[in-house]
Amino acid sequence: MNTNVLLLRAPTHPTESDAYTRALLDAHYTPISIPVLETVLVNNDELARRIRSGPQEIKGVVVTSARGAEGWGQAVQAVSDESGGVDWRATPFYTVGEATAAALAALSHSPTSSPSHQRLFPCDIRGAQTGTAAALARYIVEDQGPLPSTDPPLRMLYLTGDKNRDTLPRILHDGGIELDDLQVYATQGSRAFETDLQAILKLHEAEEDTPWWIAFFAPSAAAYVLPHLRVYFDILPASAALQRQARIAAIGPTTGDFLRSEMGVHVDAVAERPSAEGLVRALRTASDTR
Repeated sequence: MNTNVLLLRAPTHPTESDAYTRALLDAHYTPISIPVLETVLVNNDELARRIRSGPQEIKGVVVTSARGAEGWGQAVQAVSDESGGVDWRATPFYTVGEATAAALAALSHSPTSSPSHQRLFPCDIRGAQTGTAAALARYIVEDQGPLPSTDPPLRMLYLTGDKNRDTLPRILHDGGIELDDLQVYATQGSRAFETDLQAILKLHEAEEDTPWWIAFFAPSAAAYVLPHLRVYFDILPASAALQRQARIAAIGPTTGDFLRSEMGVHVDAVAERPSAEGLVRALRTASDTR
């Protein structure tokens, strides 16, 4: 019997090329993706101004989400050809996971980019293997090498959203690296989520005995969708609805800890790395040990 895996994320397009869709299908799961959050890019003019000014004293750029990469790409388009000799290609861009690294690498292949844009796009992308904010922060400190205590701290540009924890900035501060924060995106709950969820469940209403996993990809998404999910799924601790049993997976420790401590949800599986393969391994391990 196949198991449905409800992925609380928007798939990449075309859907059949989405890494999570491919990995789960190969593992004989049935992946079902549903967008949870809507993202709005903000402060594009300010980011464009900083790009136009060049790296100067900035020793690196920290980008921890694909939305941050999207913000950089949009700001580059606003810079146009007026950037003169500004060149960001030698500046390291640090990222927490493979998806964000891929999004950064893809910017230089945008069909709307002119040849003059190429020197404004990330070229030196590091840290994709780290997987968590804490691991990325430690990697950055090690990558920059020991800093003399008498020197001023190194400065890096940090592209953030509207919901950030202090783990990465704190570890970097202790390592002699200060961040210039710039919010480049904000997230909000998808207004179509419940309608989309109802449509998906209607398609699967005949599968009464089919097991379900629900995979969470971000704390902000969890806080928004859990009240909706509890109407249709029995999520431990038990909710009022008993139509469908569901086990819970988290894409990483941060999301898993949030589900447990802030939302009171029993988490059955946590991916060691935020990737499609990491999620499949976590699901298999949890299923084998049940």
